[in-house]
Amino acid sequence: MVEKTARILLCVVFALTWSYIICKTWQGPTVERPLRVGAFNIQNLGNSKMSNKTVMDIVNKVLLRYDLVLVQEIVTLDETMMEDVLKNLNKLNKVKGSKYVMTISERLGRGNAKEQYAYIYRNDKFKLLGAHSYPDREDDFMRPPYIAHFSTPTLRHISSMIAIGIHTQPKNAANETSSLAQVYDYAAKKFKEKNAILMGDMNAGCANVRISDWNLIDIWRREEFTWLITHDIDTTQSLNCCPYDRIITAGDDMLDAVVDFSAQAYKFRDELGISSELGLAVSDHWPVEVLLKGGTSQPAKVNLKPSLCLTLEDIRQRTFPAQLRSQKTTFGFTIETTETSSELYASSEEGDTLLQNLQKLQAKYPQLISSEILDTLFYKVEHGALSDPSANDDLEKDTYTILIEFSFSDETTTLHYCTATTIN
Repeated sequence: MVEKTARILLCVVFALTWSYIICKTWQGPTVERPLRVGAFNIQNLGNSKMSNKTVMDIVNKVLLRYDLVLVQEIVTLDETMMEDVLKNLNKLNKVKGSKYVMTISERLGRGNAKEQYAYIYRNDKFKLLGAHSYPDREDDFMRPPYIAHFSTPTLRHISSMIAIGIHTQPKNAANETSSLAQVYDYAAKKFKEKNAILMGDMNAGCANVRISDWNLIDIWRREEFTWLITHDIDTTQSLNCCPYDRIITAGDDMLDAVVDFSAQAYKFRDELGISSELGLAVSDHWPVEVLLKGGTSQPAKVNLKPSLCLTLEDIRQRTFPAQLRSQKTTFGFTIETTETSSELYASSEEGDTLLQNLQKLQAKYPQLISSEILDTLFYKVEHGALSDPSANDDLEKDTYTILIEFSFSDETTTLHYCTATTIN
């Protein structure tokens, strides 16, 4: 007993010491939440809209949703107006240690049709390394894309990324969208960074881009680009179903950083319970968004092996089969018996196989495991009791375990069914 206690104590001390050394290189807490990145064309964002408190209250609620958001169609000539938007966001921001900051482009466009882009982001989640508008020497764009390079200290898989924001001219949407491929090539070379998100109102749908155009659009044809907002997602508040606003990723690590199935159009009108009229006063577009996986500290990744478990206790009097007292295994379960209890344990990468063995065990020894406990377990598993919405990464391998505990003093059976999960 003394030897066992000493060995456990030694392991704990070693783990704590090692964790302290590693933690000094980690910039966040043990587990970071996913980050929400979006793009919002706030239609005709000028003095009139910015002076409308009712409308701007909705705009602020939408912007507060994001850790990084590209704002498009800024048309005000008053340079202080966007600073006021930023000040109001920070007044409303309730996250301690986090402040919204902004990088904004120069006025871009031909003639009088000039607009600005702005990236608004939380300064504890994104660190700006540089930003400038694309040097559009061939005059491919009505409003050249706005490129920003960020470090991402709290994300998994990537430590930095490029954001490329665009608002295309509708009648030239196919050509401008295609030319985004060369913008990415330029930015990747400029910043020595392959991981990128390209986003904004590309007008890439309906009458603006014909079916025959797609095979000629470089950013659609090239394999390194993944379109997260697909053709079937309506991003406008109009009666037509048009996927104008898009999010595209480039770089293998960037795609790995995306939370599966998180890309969507955020329909704030329904979420905030406002009228169609007020929704259209905000914009004729929905924001588009995606979640990026939060990081995990190295000590947690190395030392923690999380599982989700479903425990079912049958408080009725049960009986431990006499023949199992002398056995070491049965139906794939290892048996360990002491004076006070007996445990049957099994583990497998195939959950179905494990449950089939449990069924066989119950059929032979119903006095140990009741049919009710088995039926309840199967119902809970089939209806998602062990699904984990907080897990945003793939397991190296699936692991399922069953532990059956029988107490000789209480004469009760408790069943634990567990599945491995990820920390976040």
